[in-house]
Amino acid sequence: MIIQAIIVFIMKIGNALIGVFPSIPATLPDGIASAVGSVFQGVGYVLPLGVLAPIWIISLALDLAKISWAVILRAKSFVPFWGN
Repeated sequence: MIIQAIIVFIMKIGNALIGVFPSIPATLPDGIASAVGSVFQGVGYVLPLGVLAPIWIISLALDLAKISWAVILRAKSFVPFWGN
């Protein structure tokens, strides 16, 4: 409860500081969604997901294997009769 009160107090200070700044109106031009969609369609035509997905999955699997091996070696080094 004490930590929650401290967090609420800090949040109130942050909100008060942010509330001092004036609001800036942000508008997007008309047709921006279709333009962004056409860009993604073009990228999807040049780099099809069906080709890139297996490459990405294999790369992710190798990275996870490296991380797992590093964690195993680190845990092994803490055990007196296993590590170096």
